[in-house]
Amino acid sequence: MLTLLIAATLAHAKVTVVSTRTEDHGNARFIEYKKEVVLPGAKPDDITYLTDTRFIIDAGSPANIEHFAIVQWIRGCVFTADDSGKKDLSVSRNHFGKIVPFKHSHWQIDSDSTDPIYSSYEGNRFALLRWNQDPKNTDPETATYFAIAKPPHGVTFATDLPATAFLGKTDAQNTSLEFKTCLFNTTDLPEATTPDGDGVDNTKALWCVSWDHKFVYDFKSKTMTTPSQIDPFCW
Repeated sequence: MLTLLIAATLAHAKVTVVSTRTEDHGNARFIEYKKEVVLPGAKPDDITYLTDTRFIIDAGSPANIEHFAIVQWIRGCVFTADDSGKKDLSVSRNHFGKIVPFKHSHWQIDSDSTDPIYSSYEGNRFALLRWNQDPKNTDPETATYFAIAKPPHGVTFATDLPATAFLGKTDAQNTSLEFKTCLFNTTDLPEATTPDGDGVDNTKALWCVSWDHKFVYDFKSKTMTTPSQIDPFCW
C-alpha cells in the first residue's frame, strides 16, 4: 500500500511537525499532523510535505471492535507541474482493484477494494486497524495490525499518509486532496460498493471529520503554498 511505502521511506528522515489538529467525538478521536520532512542525503531546503493522520476508536472492549467501521471519502488529485505551467497526472494509485491516475473529480470511496471499510484488506474487513499495548499510544511504528493479533483492550486506530508533495529537479509534485473520514456501525455498511459509494448511507454515520492535504508549489514565488480550494486541474 502507498501509505506503507511512504512510511518505510521516511523511517530515517528528519521530520518536523508543523501543526497538529485534534477532534473528539464520544468514543472516536481524530489527529492530524502536518509535517515537513528532509530525506536522508537531501539538502536542508529539499523539503517533502506530508499530512499524517490517526482515526482512533475506543470500542470499550475487544469484543466490540468489529462493531465499528471507518469509511473514508476522497476528492481532488495529485499532479506534477513545471515552471511553464504544464500540469500532468503522472501519479497513479490503486482504487477498487485498478491502477488509475490519482484523480477523483468528485467525492468517491477511498478504498483499494470493493469493500467500503477503510481498514479492509484481502477479505478481512478490519485487517489494517492497528493497536499498541498502551491504548494511549498511536505510534504506528510500534503497533500491531489487527490481522496479526487482536488487542487486549478495545482501542484501535487507522492511519493515513497520502502521496507526498515536493519540488523535484524539473517539476513539482503537488497534492490537492480533501477527505471525509466517517465512523459507522458495521451493520449499516454493505460488504461491497462502487467507487461512488452505492449502498453507503452517510446519514447513518455516527461521526465524520473533514481534513485535507493541499500543497501546491508556486514557481513564481518559489514557495510551497497551501491553497484553501482544490486546484481546478483536478476537476
